[in-house]
Amino acid sequence: MPPRPPRRPPTKQTAAPPAKPASKRTVSATDLFSDLVEETDVHGKFLMLCSEAGEGKTTLAGRFPAPLFITTAGEQGASIYEQTGKLQPGTRVIKLNALFPHSEIPNGSGHPGWDKCMETLNRFLTGKHDRKTVIIDSTSGLQDLCFQHGASMLYEGKMDDEEFTGYYRGYAKSAECYWSGVFLPMCLQIVAAGYNVILIAHSTLKDVTNPVGPDFEQYRPALMKSVWEYTKKDLHGIFYLGREVNVQIDAKTKKKKTMGDRRFVGFQPSTYYIAKSWVTDSETEELDAGSNEQETYKSLAKLLGI
Repeated sequence: MPPRPPRRPPTKQTAAPPAKPASKRTVSATDLFSDLVEETDVHGKFLMLCSEAGEGKTTLAGRFPAPLFITTAGEQGASIYEQTGKLQPGTRVIKLNALFPHSEIPNGSGHPGWDKCMETLNRFLTGKHDRKTVIIDSTSGLQDLCFQHGASMLYEGKMDDEEFTGYYRGYAKSAECYWSGVFLPMCLQIVAAGYNVILIAHSTLKDVTNPVGPDFEQYRPALMKSVWEYTKKDLHGIFYLGREVNVQIDAKTKKKKTMGDRRFVGFQPSTYYIAKSWVTDSETEELDAGSNEQETYKSLAKLLGI
């Protein structure tokens, strides 16, 4: 048997520098939780502007810092205002694909408009750019894209079948998987990174049952219940843009005559409209909006601390 070769001497290794200890907060004698509390980041604002058509939602949103619009099919306001100079110079507008006819929803590939929106939001969050505010115009339009995306991915593109429409199963499942599961978390990440996210919503009148008095009608965002329930919990503010019209009635003829109006932004809920705010003084219920969007934004920005 040949002699066993000598063992190879171990290779000398240079000792690695000791790792720096992770910064750790110490427990204070006066604060038992000081080592568990994380530093608070500077968050942006996650807001919804809601009103009837023509009350200035788009132009008001376009006054926020360095806006990027994501517009759904049929929403032409941002493009028109951009061309006519009513938006800030440098405003960017990204248009999403239109809805499919129900008979043409693809099986399994999703909706390209929904995918384009999510890709835009992801780039906004992770890429290098000069934008500070992303605006969805409109939320109801994006909701419809979400439903068709869900029909494609979860129901073989069959949006008219009982499996999708029965008990609103398909709508609820699409809202759960994609609106609550993808869209809202992305918005919250963008806001946590210090940017603003603004959802523009059309309003609609809803009957409200009042157990302690007469029933009434209330303006609410034109969204399906499942989408609305998910969204309202995450928003920092739901601001209603309204208008009070002063009417005078002639004592003799009983004819009504319009004597002017007052534009306002509502921050707290009332029997007239839905609203909420975590980012303004709780005592402020309404803001006088002035005569144009510049005056509205100036007052609103001061209230928001922008």
